[in-house]
Amino acid sequence: MDIQTVINPNRSGAIQQKGNISIPLKKHKNSDFLLREKEFTLKTNFNMKEKFEAYRLRHNIFCKELKWVNTSSVGFEIDSYDKNSVPFGIFDKDNNLLAFIRLLHHNTTFMLEKEFSFLIKNKSEIIKTPDRAETTRFCVSSEFRNTVISKDFPFHTFSLFLCKGVYHYSLQNDIRYIYTIISYQLYKLLRIMGITSKIVDEPVTMPDGVKTVAVIIDW
Repeated sequence: MDIQTVINPNRSGAIQQKGNISIPLKKHKNSDFLLREKEFTLKTNFNMKEKFEAYRLRHNIFCKELKWVNTSSVGFEIDSYDKNSVPFGIFDKDNNLLAFIRLLHHNTTFMLEKEFSFLIKNKSEIIKTPDRAETTRFCVSSEFRNTVISKDFPFHTFSLFLCKGVYHYSLQNDIRYIYTIISYQLYKLLRIMGITSKIVDEPVTMPDGVKTVAVIIDW
């Protein structure tokens, strides 16, 4: 089984169950999107408790581990983008949050236009049309970063599951291009997996020492 079967089993948006391939359970514009794979669920409709789980996970990773953001006395990483974003979270059977990413539609300000503008020298690379969106705050709980969800494909980790979720959501919402901010290592992995993507500008070394790039993904 190749990566296109795992990420993109059917470009029309209809997905058939086969082995451990994930199945969209709901199809709605902009919200209430679900995928299930084995005992894990990826969803976009968060209740308040789940939102604060995401803020805690982000604080652990972006504030304490990576040191991209100042730590908070309450242990949550929250910013102004959250109110206009679509959250994606992977939860286990006990509803514990294991991984997270968020998506901003074209009609909101992107982090690449402000906080991460230093990653793009040529601002004309950022095009704000309905078929474009931005994903940020990509993170996986440290103890699950090397977990393989199924053996259908050797790279089928939580990172790939998040990519699948964003892909199918994009398909249902007519989004073709995704701007994202990731490590150069993850960019290389996307290329290995056959996901069409390009670096917008040269990598920049962040405070944690990780080479980071702005990337455009073309589904």
